[in-house]
This record gives sequence, C-alpha cells and structure tokens, in this order.
Amino acid sequence: MEDSKNQLRQMVKSRLSGIPKEMQKELSLAVCQEILNLQQYKNARAVLSYIPLLNELDVSAVNEAVLESDKVLAVPKCVCHLEDDGTMRNSLEFYVMNKNRPITNQLVQGVLCKEPNVMRLEKFHAQSFSGDGDILILVPGLAFTKDGKRLGRGKGYYDGFLSELKVQHIPSFAMGVCFDVQLCDDIPCKAYDMRLDAISVSPSSMR
Repeated sequence: MEDSKNQLRQMVKSRLSGIPKEMQKELSLAVCQEILNLQQYKNARAVLSYIPLLNELDVSAVNEAVLESDKVLAVPKCVCHLEDDGTMRNSLEFYVMNKNRPITNQLVQGVLCKEPNVMRLEKFHAQSFSGDGDILILVPGLAFTKDGKRLGRGKGYYDGFLSELKVQHIPSFAMGVCFDVQLCDDIPCKAYDMRLDAISVSPSSMR
C-alpha cells in the first residue's frame, strides 16, 4: 500500500508543478471565496487554517478574513513527542494569531515552511470550544477524493489531530482544500486514515 501511496504522491506533485503561479493564485482565491460563503464558516467560532507549502492551495484570503472577524484564527506547528515506550509520535499544535499584527510578522521559518512563533503566541486549546460553537478545520494535502479520503505527506500529523478531536467529542468540521488536479477517483487507506467531512476543489486548471 505504501508503494501505491508514494506513486500517487509523485503523480500529484508533477500535476501541481504544471499549474502556472498566476493561475494558482486565481484558483486559490476562487476556493477561498467558496469557503467564506459556506454556512460552516459562518457558524464557526474558530478556524484552524494553515500556511501553504510550495504548490499548496493558498488560503491567505480566508486567513485575512478571519482576522477581520470575531472568529479565532489558529495555524499549525508540526511537533514530535517522545512517548513513554520510547517511540516518537508526530502531532500538530495550533497557535492563535494576534488580530493586531500582520500574519507574516507572527511566523518564523521552520524546517520546511513558515510556522507560528510559539514564543510569542498563545496555544489553541480545542477543549475550550467544546459545546460552544464549531471549529472549522482547513486541511491541506496532496490528494483527495470526493467522499473525503485524503493523502498527506506520510507523517500522519492531521490524522492524529483529527482522531484526537473525535475521541474527545469536540464539534468540528474538517474540510480538505485542493486544486482540481489533486482530486482522485480513489486513494488507498488504512484504518487510522481519517476521512474529511467535505472537500473544496478549485475550478479547472485546464484552460
């Protein structure tokens, strides 16, 4: 199964590299507008978004809109924890963006991408929102299916985070966001691969 996943990752990366940067911006804005019009966005008290990697759909327009609203915006940092049995576990920690400062001024350069400056920002605690308004989670990835399957980069960060929310019965709505070339008929999955509640797909990049 891992070989099939890796082949799919390489195929999608090749497709993404074929979309011109200007078109990526245009398509990203179209997806952002769709998200902002969703009832799930309007109802959410907190939006857990992300800072895009190279060739990921850019949700900056959503991030800026959240900052200008009364909602909470948080972005993730990838961390690795040492378990009691000596194994390492990947997980996501989200940090709340300050509404009074530009997002770019609240980030630092991580290993692969920009990350929240955890020394200056408050950690987001999903438990505080339990029963008091839904959390909208915008989930990046490499490949998606219409019925909510997702293929990430193989580290399990989002699968672990979404699984924890489910175990704790925290109300949330997980939405995958992607370009049309990332949509696949099927994705090989294991039991621990979490399904998303919906997918927001860009208009066609074939023009």
